[in-house]
Amino acid sequence: MNGDNGVLGEYADQGYWLKEYDDHVVTVGYKDKEIAAFSQTVATPEMLKGVCNRHQARLRGPAKVT
Repeated sequence: MNGDNGVLGEYADQGYWLKEYDDHVVTVGYKDKEIAAFSQTVATPEMLKGVCNRHQARLRGPAKVT
């Protein structure tokens, strides 16, 4: 991985971050909480951004039908 902004793009500006561990694990976090973990060997930028996108959707709650 090459840094939060390079991988996460606009999500990094919204409080999302990455942390790499020595045992080939990368975690995605939001503010002060880790929200997902992946093997560094299979994690892609698209997978990591997908976690951020789904997390944002859960924070917003269900869509309101009008």
